[in-house]
Amino acid sequence: MIHSRVQVLAPTLLACLVSPALAGSDPVPATLEILRLDEFDGEVVGALNPPVTDGAGRGAVLMSFITGFGIWYDGAQIFNRDDALPLVLNTTSDRNIGIADDGSFVFSARCNSFDCVYTDEGVVLTEGDPAPDAPAGVNITEFARTTMTNAGVAYWIAGLNDGAGGTATITNRLYRRATDGTISTVFAQGETLGASTVGTIGPIYDVSGANDHVIVTFIDPTQPTTSDVRIAVNGVVVAGEGLPTGSGDNWDNFDGVSINSSGDYAFIGDTDGNSNTDQFVAVNGAIVLREGDITSAGTVNGNGTDAISINDLGQLAIIWEMDLGASSGNTESLLFARDPANIAGSLYRLLSLGDEIDTSGDGVADFRVQDFRAAHTVGPGLDLAEDGRVFVRVDLDSIDGTIVDDQALISLALPTPCNIADLADPFGTLDFSDVVAFLTAFGTMDTAADLAPPTGVFDFSDVVAFLTAFGAGCP
Repeated sequence: MIHSRVQVLAPTLLACLVSPALAGSDPVPATLEILRLDEFDGEVVGALNPPVTDGAGRGAVLMSFITGFGIWYDGAQIFNRDDALPLVLNTTSDRNIGIADDGSFVFSARCNSFDCVYTDEGVVLTEGDPAPDAPAGVNITEFARTTMTNAGVAYWIAGLNDGAGGTATITNRLYRRATDGTISTVFAQGETLGASTVGTIGPIYDVSGANDHVIVTFIDPTQPTTSDVRIAVNGVVVAGEGLPTGSGDNWDNFDGVSINSSGDYAFIGDTDGNSNTDQFVAVNGAIVLREGDITSAGTVNGNGTDAISINDLGQLAIIWEMDLGASSGNTESLLFARDPANIAGSLYRLLSLGDEIDTSGDGVADFRVQDFRAAHTVGPGLDLAEDGRVFVRVDLDSIDGTIVDDQALISLALPTPCNIADLADPFGTLDFSDVVAFLTAFGTMDTAADLAPPTGVFDFSDVVAFLTAFGAGCP
């Protein structure tokens, strides 16, 4: 019988287990993509802006130079503002970009002193142009919050004038530009979505990479200012300040949103509940993590969730404070949830403030993390791809003291099993959860426990293979 097999095997395993070495304080492996003061074609990087990834997980970011700016993509500069000459381009306070799989891009800027939307094809629209998909006489006044799908469909929020030749912005829209150049309205101020009226759109929203799923925040001017923010997904309101969370309290405010190509969405913020448990992470409208929850990575705690990204696998990257014990307390950390069906049980702490990172691959620390720069100016604020990496902006100190509190873009590899015995979360750690996973798989003749030849036969050769790998520990 299967059960008797497990009952015999379990005490054998428990008696034979070799305790793996406890995790040490080795530096976290990381890739240093860009460091402030790096040079690209003679231009010196002065600041870095929110990172994005394309459908293949390649990173991109707008680099502000000491003079001018450029776009970094997958290890190289692909655009410099001088490429647009004689048109003079300057950045505005909005420095988001969108990137496509073929290197197409979009951003908003000042074109010869006028607001504009600029792509790899050149200027799309300029301040003062007739507003697309609007009545005659309505003109564009400003642009912000650009992003792009993997196929090159561009999105941005635009301000429109009053239709009488004035310049005061009284309305705004979220626009979509298809790859054939056609521009259409996604949301317009004044529309109604169910019982809600669309007022000011944004500033935070997100568009899925592979298609056109959209999550956007907006103000409902018919509601009190204390409860007027709404979140809509593909034109349907899914949450709003003052509305029930379904967990006994009400949504209170929202700090970031993200959506994937299946239409699964995530958002962060807090509720009007107890201040010790009001911070949350929600997926598809349901709260999956709350402040104070005990997870596989420890206790999530602290004053706020700072960033969220959901990839096409349904996995999450989150910046939130973790309780790291008496010596450190609540510490801002980059977290990763591997299993969409078990967020709390598959949560990993990838990086925390004060952690040392190894960017040279020699196992020796090169930098120490001083801060996360994960502003959610469009959507996630950090970008979790499907290729096993996450991109995030940080401030770093070099261990040798030559660099102090300087901006950098880094990418981190996500956790994977360290050997054949690493069967259960958290990956990278061998413990009794792996033993239970092996016993369960062995008892049900699951291929996860078929670790040694002959294939398809579950016997003590599999047990020996598991014990050997377990005893070796994780590197």
